Amino acid sequence: MHPAAAALALLASTQAPARAPAVPTAPATKPAAGASAARSPEAVATPAAEAPLPPGWSERRSREGGFAALMPCEPGPLGEPVELPSDKGNLRMVAWGCEVAKGEGYGVVVMEFPPGASGELGVDALDQMAEQMTQRSAGKGATLGRSVRRTIAGAPARDLTLEKGGKQLRFLMVLDGRRLLQVVASREGGESIPGSDRFYDSFRPLR
Repeated sequence: MHPAAAALALLASTQAPARAPAVPTAPATKPAAGASAARSPEAVATPAAEAPLPPGWSERRSREGGFAALMPCEPGPLGEPVELPSDKGNLRMVAWGCEVAKGEGYGVVVMEFPPGASGELGVDALDQMAEQMTQRSAGKGATLGRSVRRTIAGAPARDLTLEKGGKQLRFLMVLDGRRLLQVVASREGGESIPGSDRFYDSFRPLR
């Protein structure tokens, strides 16, 4: 297995349950208590600030994974694709990522929904998936600190920050057609890598 898999174990356990939930349909579920106060109006993502990048940082493009972002390492597949059952057919999940230090890495989980789900995927469905992720995280003792609606390269996105034990972990969810891209830069202990905002803010799907 790719060495970055260990650094991204939290991503897999939080966002990829043993059985995929049913493909969500609108309307979205009611937000969990306290979540609505953390939400903010939709924002359109702007290009990362024109500032010198740290050594080793550059834009990395994964044509096969279907994304691009400023990163300090070259992303690769973390294991083989996984088929997850849903009520609309199998979802195909592939994890991409790279490790920059022991227990510290950047990752993107790409989930491709079956063709039969295409008519049900939209902004409301993305809200529901974000809420489901928040609820699963709450089961692990985390709370929602922030939820921001964004638009990235024309695709709806949700920018979430979870808090646990004084640590913060940021997730980005982008719904690009039938693909859901879930983005995280994490290190051991369940917190975001310091200085990783440029990774999140520059991330975009490739079509």
